[in-house]
Formats: sequence, C-alpha cells, structure tokens
Amino acid sequence: PCPMSSEELASRPRVIVVGAGLAGLTCSLELNSRGNDCLVVEASDGIGGRVRTDVVDGYRLDRGFQVLLTAYPEARRVLDYEALRLRSFFPGAVIRSGGRFRKLADPWRAPLAAVAGVLSGVIPPTDALRIARLRHRLLGGVGTPKGRRSFGPTSDRLAAEGFSETAVERFFRPFFGGVFLDRNLTTSERQLEFVFRMFASGDIAVPALGMGEISAQLAARLPRSAIRTHCRVDSVDGTGVRLDNGDTLDADAVVVAVDAGTAHRLGVVSDEPQWRTTTCLYFDAPAAPIRGPALILNGAGEGPVNNFCVMSEVSPELAPRGSALVSATVI
Repeated sequence: PCPMSSEELASRPRVIVVGAGLAGLTCSLELNSRGNDCLVVEASDGIGGRVRTDVVDGYRLDRGFQVLLTAYPEARRVLDYEALRLRSFFPGAVIRSGGRFRKLADPWRAPLAAVAGVLSGVIPPTDALRIARLRHRLLGGVGTPKGRRSFGPTSDRLAAEGFSETAVERFFRPFFGGVFLDRNLTTSERQLEFVFRMFASGDIAVPALGMGEISAQLAARLPRSAIRTHCRVDSVDGTGVRLDNGDTLDADAVVVAVDAGTAHRLGVVSDEPQWRTTTCLYFDAPAAPIRGPALILNGAGEGPVNNFCVMSEVSPELAPRGSALVSATVI
C-alpha cells in the first residue's frame, strides 16, 4: 500500500493505470503482454472494484448479486473458466406469481422443463413462441433493422415484438429489470439485444468461491509490485498522477479505468452520472428455502424484492457446511 518508498517513486513505469477493477486489470495485462511496464494504483484496500467477495462468518458474499455470462467475448478471451470452477444456474428462471413458483426454462437446454412451464401457465404459449422467435433472430445476427438511426427503450421493443402484458410483468420486467437495474425498462433495446444473445448462447454462472475469483485470477498474472492499493489519486494528466498524500507519479501515459463518478471527480468526464441503485441483502438459513440453482423472479410486482437466489444451491462452497446462503436484490 501507499505511501511508496523513494526508490519506488523514482522508478518510472511506462504506463500508470488508475483503478484495479476488471477494466484496469485487463488493460494492464494487455499492456504488459506488449512489453509495457505498468503500475496500477487503487484507492481501496483491495482489487476488483465491484467484483469482490468478502468472507463473513464463513459465508462468501459477493458485493451485490452478480453473475458471469460465459458467452461474453472478452471474458472468454481473458479468463480461464476451468480454473474458476464455474457453477451454473438453471437455464431459465423460477417465477413467483399468484402464490406459486413456476419454472420458465430455455427450451433448447431444458426442453421438458420448458414444456412444463408453458403448460403451468406461467406465460401464454404465444409468448413462449415469440421468445423462441426472438432468440432465433438474435442468434442469427438479425436484430433491429439496419440503417436505423435511433433505438427506442426496451419496453417499446417488447411491445413491438407482440409480447403480452403478462409476459412483460412476470418475466421481462423482473428479469431484465434486474439486469439493467431498471424495472421501467427504459434501457435501450440495443442493450436488450446484446444481453439476450449472451444469455441464449452461454451459461449463467458464478465461480465456486465467488465473483471475486475473477479479479484475483487477473491480478495473479501481473507482477506483485505492479498493483498498489490505498493509493487515492487526486488529479491526473497525460503523463502522471498526484496522490492524496502529495506524492506524484510520472509515466509516459495514464489510463483512467474507474467508475464514471470517480472519472468526473478527476475531471476526465464533464457530466456527473446519474446512478441506478440496488441493494443486496444476504440471509443465512439452516436449510435452503428453495432447492436448486435457480434465479427466482418477483412476477407479481408486489413487495420490494425484485429477485432472489439461494446462492449455496448454485455453489455449496459459498456457505458453511450445513447452512444456506440466500441473496435478495432490491432495486
């Protein structure tokens, strides 16, 4: 951690990377692979940014409910999935509506569960066909019309696709509302297309020991001296940074790899971002209240919880033996 010694301050790296989240770590790996000596400076006490896992009383708690979509092109390029020991979710979701829990499954991966879900009335059969049609088009590379200059909100796109209000309220609003942190579904339909394609073409997973293992894997490929924590940057220019303790660090170039709020504080971006907030609540339980590695959606639209999951059903390593770990998300 900072402060650095006089020798360290005198050794001039080729590039300084501000922020040790996934963006900063991946950037440093890329630069190092091309022969550029990097120094990553991080304000907090550890690496990973939001993608961290804390150990509390034997439970492994990610900093908010988050998952890895294995189809992400960049993740496939830079991560060793086998070493992460990924644990997969059920391909679909369980929807809580009308006092019942009913599965809505991906028919290509869980055909019997998909048929059972449609027969249970979780969504109308016509909507199940529309989901299949949209999936086929997006995986075939056909999304919104070519040449279109603007893209509307997700809510308008779902209406244009013909989805019923039942399908939107029971599935799309809690599912993609949880992904976008936007239950009003004002997020661009372009984001809907990308995320839908990623869900359809890969697994939904978490590392066995939590999402922080992703950050740890990236950091382990860098020299130990290449990352300095407790180093809060107060200002930045093209060839150096000034830390809050008064030290200055010089380099040939500086990469700012931080969240938009910090970038605004540093003067890198002019507009202060408007955040969408979410709260993740963790509960311990003597046994899993719902069995199986499934995401449970609030399809009734009542109460504060958008979705929850028994994380120890996805990866037993996240909870002490004989206990269950429940994650609930409030947007």
